[in-house]
Amino acid sequence: MATKKAKSTGKSVSRPAKQEKATCPECSCAPCACGKGFKDFFGPKYDTRENILSIFRTPRILGAIGGELIGTFILTLLVLVLTLQFFGGLYVMFALIGLSMVIFPLSGANLNPIITLGLAVTRRISPIRAIFYIVAQLIGGMLAWLVIQMFLNNNGLEAGQATAATMAAITEDTQVGMIFAGEIIAALIFAFFFARALKVKKNLLGFATTIGTGYVIAWTITFLIPMALFGIQQAGNIYIFNPAIALAMEAFMVEGTNAGQAVLAYAVLPLLAGVVGFLISDLVSCAANTGAPAEQNGCEPDSYCCKA
Repeated sequence: MATKKAKSTGKSVSRPAKQEKATCPECSCAPCACGKGFKDFFGPKYDTRENILSIFRTPRILGAIGGELIGTFILTLLVLVLTLQFFGGLYVMFALIGLSMVIFPLSGANLNPIITLGLAVTRRISPIRAIFYIVAQLIGGMLAWLVIQMFLNNNGLEAGQATAATMAAITEDTQVGMIFAGEIIAALIFAFFFARALKVKKNLLGFATTIGTGYVIAWTITFLIPMALFGIQQAGNIYIFNPAIALAMEAFMVEGTNAGQAVLAYAVLPLLAGVVGFLISDLVSCAANTGAPAEQNGCEPDSYCCKA
């Protein structure tokens, strides 16, 4: 009898319950992996098995793509309508807080190609997921443009007319440099705040408020500096730091501007600055948390890592 019990006990111990539960590969947490070298620092923080085939095994990705599309659509509509107002940035901030709280459970509430690229480069999301998110964001922005175009056409106007009015002198060297600098600064600040917001993501209101605060700080800086230094009114309409919204505002097609300069100002430079913002956030966390226990620093796979 004792022998049979031992055998039955051996069988129960050998059950592959733990293997079935471990549906997620090993993920590194950048701030706590810093001491192990940059190989671990830049290690993947997402399910490395995610690819073009596996990503559609569950309908979750469809909800995430839909969330990015709808969220970017609403955000773009608000920016197109409110950005001409002096306090437009504050209105957009409150809208961004609300959208972040609603969309975060679906996709992480990127709503901006700058954020998605920063997450992908720092390996918080897979490249294929980043591509789907960015495409959804661009489509959402263009759908907002179509809606605005229908309303403006009734008044005999074009959707990009307001933007063109404030960007007419973009070919001047001073304004070109000013726009380049403004987009870089705004994108870097906003991306940095988003990366920091991920540290408090368990508190959804705190996460959304941090993102909204980062937006309004970036918007305020790029709004007030041109007014103070160059006397440019409605400068908030020049700085966008969101390529999806820039596409909807026809920033790449403003009459009398250099298309190459516009693409550089509203797409290339902000995207690169956003990546830098994420990297700075990780490096700051790394320096602050070096030598401390992972649990003490709250170091754990984030919402993009190891999703069941």
